[in-house]
Amino acid sequence: MDDEKTDESFDAILVGTGFASSFFLHELLARSKPAARVLVLEAGHRHSHRWQLEHPAGLSQLSDSSFINRTPEKPWITTRAFGGGSNCWWACTPRLLPNDFRLKSEYGVGVDWPISYDDLEERYSRVEDLMG
Repeated sequence: MDDEKTDESFDAILVGTGFASSFFLHELLARSKPAARVLVLEAGHRHSHRWQLEHPAGLSQLSDSSFINRTPEKPWITTRAFGGGSNCWWACTPRLLPNDFRLKSEYGVGVDWPISYDDLEERYSRVEDLMG
């Protein structure tokens, strides 16, 4: 047996391979040193697009069997598979509109956001590019 220890340390460990992890990982790698070590964990299987087309309810069934929903009146919409929710994304990424940030001042309901649409527009565009 080899007496050398292997380095099992990581600069980051991500759990899940959905959009949120993907966005985080993209930014992390852009800011990290080239030799950064990242571990991404996924509990679900990696199914091909063909498999998903041939088994339209397959991902839902796999997800439903992975947890106990103690509030059946409120179903959990999950996708337990490599890619997470991106497996059921319909390429629709609606943005909040400028007036959505000003509900109180425009319509007299709710509370205005402390930021504006213009504050987020660049980020909306970056995320849409990544999702594409």
